[in-house]
Amino acid sequence: MLNSMLERRFVTVLALLPCLLLSLGLERAEAQQAGGQADRVSRSETPKTFEYETLRSPVSGLRGVVATSQPLASNAGLDILAAGGNAIDAAVATAAVLTVVEPHSTSLGGDAFIMVYIAAEKKLIGLNASGRAPYAMTLEALNEKLDKHDMDRIRGIYSVTVPGAVDGWFEVLEKYGTMSMAEVLQPAIYYAEHGFPVSPIIASEWRGLERSTEPSTRATWLIDGERAPRAGDVFRNPDLANTFRLLAAEGRDAFYKGSLAETMVAYSNEHDGFFTMKDFADHTSTWVEPIYADYKNYRLYELPPNGQGIAALDENTQSDILKMIEGFEDFTPDNDPHGEHDAGFLYRDVIGQWHTRWTDDSTRPALSVMWKFDYYDRDLEFGSAEPWNPDATTRVLTILLTSEY
Repeated sequence: MLNSMLERRFVTVLALLPCLLLSLGLERAEAQQAGGQADRVSRSETPKTFEYETLRSPVSGLRGVVATSQPLASNAGLDILAAGGNAIDAAVATAAVLTVVEPHSTSLGGDAFIMVYIAAEKKLIGLNASGRAPYAMTLEALNEKLDKHDMDRIRGIYSVTVPGAVDGWFEVLEKYGTMSMAEVLQPAIYYAEHGFPVSPIIASEWRGLERSTEPSTRATWLIDGERAPRAGDVFRNPDLANTFRLLAAEGRDAFYKGSLAETMVAYSNEHDGFFTMKDFADHTSTWVEPIYADYKNYRLYELPPNGQGIAALDENTQSDILKMIEGFEDFTPDNDPHGEHDAGFLYRDVIGQWHTRWTDDSTRPALSVMWKFDYYDRDLEFGSAEPWNPDATTRVLTILLTSEY
C-alpha cells in the first residue's frame, strides 16, 4: 500500500518534469552510440522485462522521453527535440502547450516547481518558481477585506499570489536551454490560435467553469460565454496566443513590469485586491537543493517546502494515512454514491490531526488526500470479473493528493 502512494507521487513528479527524463535518456543514447555495433548486438541478445506491475506499457526512447497528461503537449516536446532542442527547451514548450490544452489544471497564473538533472555533473538541482503574497496583504488587512466583502476564503482574488511560472520558464531556459523563448512558445501559439480538439476527460473537467459568475472567466473559457466545450469541439484562445507572442517579443518584463502586469494589477484594483506593480516587479525564483527519502532500493526526490512534495517523503504521514484508511467509516452519498465503501478523503489540520471530513470553510486543510481501491484480475491486466472473490481479484490501493485528482 505504501508502494501505491509513492509510485503515484513519483509518476507525478516525472510527468511534470520531462527535462529530468530527457536528460537521462540523452546520456544513455550517447553512451550506446559510443559503444559500437558489437555492444548494441550484445544488448539486444539479453532481453529485459519490466520489473513493475502496471497496466501501462513502458516507453523507451533513444533521444529522450516526454510524459504529460495530454498527447498534444507531449508531441510538442518531442517536436522541439526533433528540431535540435534539449531537455529544457522541450520541457518549457510542453508546459506552455498544457496551459492551452488543459486550462483547468495549468495556466500562466500558476507556479512552477522544477527539477533538472545535470548529467555531466551527476547532480540534481531544483527551482522554486512560486509566487508570494502582495506586500500589502497583512493578516489584519486580509481579514478586514474578507469581512467587508463576505467572500469565499479559499477562492477569489485574495487567494492569488504573484504568478511564478513564467519567471521560472525564463530562468531555467536562460540557464540551461539552447533555444529562445520565441522558439519554444511556437507550439502553444499555434494551438491557442488555430484551436485543438477537446478530449473527453478535459471536457468533463471544463464544465465546472459553467458555474463561474466571473464575467471575464465566462468570456474567455466558455463558448459564447454560456457553455464549456464538449468532447470533440475545437477550442481556440486568441487572447492567450497574443499573450504568448508578447512574451516571445518582449521577454520576462512583459509579464512582471510591462503591459501584462499592468492588466493584472488593474483587474486586482477592480476587485478591491492588494496587488501593485511592485509586487510583480520584485518577484524572483529561487534555486534550491532537492530533498529526498529512500524507499526500498530507490531514492525519491522532491523540492523542499513551500510545496507539498515533502508529504510524499514523510514516513509518519504515510503511516498515519494507512491507519486512517484501515479504520475509515465516514462514507457518505458524496464520497460513496454506490455504497461500495472503496474510496474516501482524508484531511490533516495545521496541528497534525487527521479528519475524515473538512467542515471549516474559513480555512484550508494543511494536507488533503484521496484514496481508492480498484479491483483487478490476478494478473493486473483487466478489471476483475469477480471482485467479491479474493482468489480471482487483486485489490490495488491508490493514494494521491486531492489537488492531483
